[in-house]
Amino acid sequence: LPRTQLLLPLPPIQGPTIPPPTAGRRIVGPAKDSNTSRNSGKSRSPAMGFLRKFSKQTRKLKSLLELTVSRVAIARKPRLARKSIASGDVCQLLSLGQTDRALQRVEQVIKEDNMLEALGIIELYCKCLVKKADQLDKPKECSEEVKEAAAGLIFAAKRCSDLPELQSARKILADKFGDDFTADAKLVWKLSGDTTSISLKKKVTKEIAAENNISLDLSKSP
Repeated sequence: LPRTQLLLPLPPIQGPTIPPPTAGRRIVGPAKDSNTSRNSGKSRSPAMGFLRKFSKQTRKLKSLLELTVSRVAIARKPRLARKSIASGDVCQLLSLGQTDRALQRVEQVIKEDNMLEALGIIELYCKCLVKKADQLDKPKECSEEVKEAAAGLIFAAKRCSDLPELQSARKILADKFGDDFTADAKLVWKLSGDTTSISLKKKVTKEIAAENNISLDLSKSP
């Protein structure tokens, strides 16, 4: 007879425990720092703070003045070369005893020297306004130093065609300060172009002669 098998029920399969649904429940994350959330929209880079320190017009002016300083360095080179050539000519003419021609040629030396000194003053004025740019948005409250620099640059711009950035800067300065400022007397004289004074020509000619160990007597010169 076939053997009878006894079938026993199998135990239930244990699967992963699934948590009950969380419908209607809000999951709360880590608490946020109230100060952080409050200030997140106010964070500002240092560059942005710098840009907002000046008005748009003053920022443009500051940039133009910085470019003018660079342009002054370029403008100096040909003038130094012309002055050197003219001084050499004066020295040669004096060596040949041609005093009258030397006095004529020295006018070029004086002209270039005046422009070089004027460029030096312009450079100082530009650097002054760049350094004190925070005053330029309130012209009536500016220091005397700033007003003098502004007046000098307004005056010089009309006479320095080789400084194009200064021409543009002049328009902004005139808009801020007006056009009726009195420029420094020394700068006015250096840019006046007056090289015809006989006393000045004799003085410079004597200096060139002394530098080159040339004996010179101008007592008989007119």
